[in-house]
Amino acid sequence: MKKSNLIALLVVSAAVGATALFGGLFTGPNVAPMFQDVRKPAWAPPGWLFGPVWTLLYILMIVAGRQVWVAMSSQSVRTPLTLFFVQLVFNGLWTLIYFELRMPWLAFLEIMVLLGLILACIKTFWSVSRAASLCMAPYALWVGFAAALNFSIAIMNP
Repeated sequence: MKKSNLIALLVVSAAVGATALFGGLFTGPNVAPMFQDVRKPAWAPPGWLFGPVWTLLYILMIVAGRQVWVAMSSQSVRTPLTLFFVQLVFNGLWTLIYFELRMPWLAFLEIMVLLGLILACIKTFWSVSRAASLCMAPYALWVGFAAALNFSIAIMNP
């Protein structure tokens, strides 16, 4: 592996890993009051499913981010990578707002911004690496599903 590829892998992995750890700090101690103990729609997945899904999504994000980073032979890749790192910040912020601050309506607004950033990221990745763009698609689908779940929980638990 070339040195630049290794650097890309390390930086992207560290950023995605930091996002996951940040989210875990707020999710773990607050799962009961903010997910297990609230009214949820019948289509809500079981709590145990979130860990494996997020693990897979974070791995796909690392693959996508590294792929785009390695393709950084031109200035045109700055926008896709900027969007990638900004959406990671919003990913972590949602967890803080929903689980720690316990503000589901604000979290819903924030997750809609996150979804927009992910879709913009996918669009900009497409011109750099279609494979990277496709790796981000499951993430967008899951966040869209999470937004609907967040909205439903907010309505059902005034």
